[in-house]
Amino acid sequence: MTIRETLGTSSLRVRDFYLGRNLIMSGSATTYNGKTTAGTGLAPIYGVVSVTGQTAAIASSTLCTSTTCGAGQYIVNYYLDSTVACTTAGSSAASLTIGWTDETNAKTFQVPMNGSGVSGGNSLALGSTANFASGDISLWSAGSANITYSTSYTGCTTGDGNVCVACCAEAGSVGRTSGVGLQTSDLG
Repeated sequence: MTIRETLGTSSLRVRDFYLGRNLIMSGSATTYNGKTTAGTGLAPIYGVVSVTGQTAAIASSTLCTSTTCGAGQYIVNYYLDSTVACTTAGSSAASLTIGWTDETNAKTFQVPMNGSGVSGGNSLALGSTANFASGDISLWSAGSANITYSTSYTGCTTGDGNVCVACCAEAGSVGRTSGVGLQTSDLG
């Protein structure tokens, strides 16, 4: 049986079914939109965060709970964007830190960034709408604590620079078991 949804065409087995708008599958997807898949077939998204218009640091907040993001390899993707021009930018900047717990202890990591307006490899200058940054990291979570995100924020000398953050946790299969990806968007 083949069905077409807004996400594309997928072949289903008789034991696969819909519960509400959720597809419940008894195995891995071997094809998606006519392309052969590998591993789990499709990367599930476990957590999404989208925060816009921030004018202060964001304290440690949950991206993916330990219940949802159990033990496994996760890939964290992020995008930051400066969305408001300052009158005088000065040293205004924002950075993103990801937190998790592996087999030994809790970890935090101020993530590396690529893009326009990035300084020191991990800080985005605010105050210019041309500035943006993105990147990704891979981490192993023991599943005993939430995967978290936080930001630092240094305001403009004059005017307000806005920070917008969007995060997405999705499964991957790098190494040990399942994985997750996170995307942070719109720091500005």
